[in-house]
Amino acid sequence: MFRFFGRKQCNLNEVLEVLYKENYARVYRAVFALTRDKLITEDAVQEAFFKAFGKLEKLKDKGKFSSWVTTIAVNEAKDMLKSRARHRIVPIHDQISLGSADQRISNLEVQDEVDRVLVQLKLSDKEILILKYFCELSIEELAEVLGISPSTAKVRLHRARLNFRNILEAESVLDAGVGGES
Repeated sequence: MFRFFGRKQCNLNEVLEVLYKENYARVYRAVFALTRDKLITEDAVQEAFFKAFGKLEKLKDKGKFSSWVTTIAVNEAKDMLKSRARHRIVPIHDQISLGSADQRISNLEVQDEVDRVLVQLKLSDKEILILKYFCELSIEELAEVLGISPSTAKVRLHRARLNFRNILEAESVLDAGVGGES
């Protein structure tokens, strides 16, 4: 029997089930935002929970399980992307379902533009932006997930934003130039 997170005593299977249910959606979102591939995401998340549960006794601060399993899943996904050489990002159209038709079209255009820019970023920039804005991690959580200091996380986030902005501005200049020649 285990006492976990101050809860009543329960067996190991109950603990694992609670950890899985409480963390699956967040971990899945983080990995899917990075890969945009359901198969890689499912594989990476499954592998991450398998590894985390296998080494749960080594986790000193049980309150950090969420960040820990997210880190494992993100690393698994990056490894899978590298080994499969699949860096393609596909827009998420099924996430946008509320609002008027004009709002949905506008949201899809913005999502497509974000996807176009993200695919052009190097993996480390894409990773930190997705973790920050799609998964809504704090600077401290970013640092923990990425295995860096909070100040390094701030610098990397700042640089990734600049790179994102530079690509966006370069596309705008190209679009203006193409439109001006017509």
